[in-house]
Amino acid sequence: MEIFATMEPADDFEVTDALVDEAVAACHVDLRATVRALLVGQTVIDHRLTALRSKVSAGCLRLPKAMTGAVEWD
Repeated sequence: MEIFATMEPADDFEVTDALVDEAVAACHVDLRATVRALLVGQTVIDHRLTALRSKVSAGCLRLPKAMTGAVEWD
């Protein structure tokens, strides 16, 4: 079950009061449990991202020209 499936923020980084209330309600109004759940979730995401990064070869990445230092010739 996804906790936030019903409410989508307008901005990727916008966290509305309704989203906060929903997270707290999902943890039975226990703020410590809410913070713990969010930290565990963040740790899981960090571990998955690290695992994915280790599977991608740096030679296979397509970086923007600004990051590679490539010069465009006219």
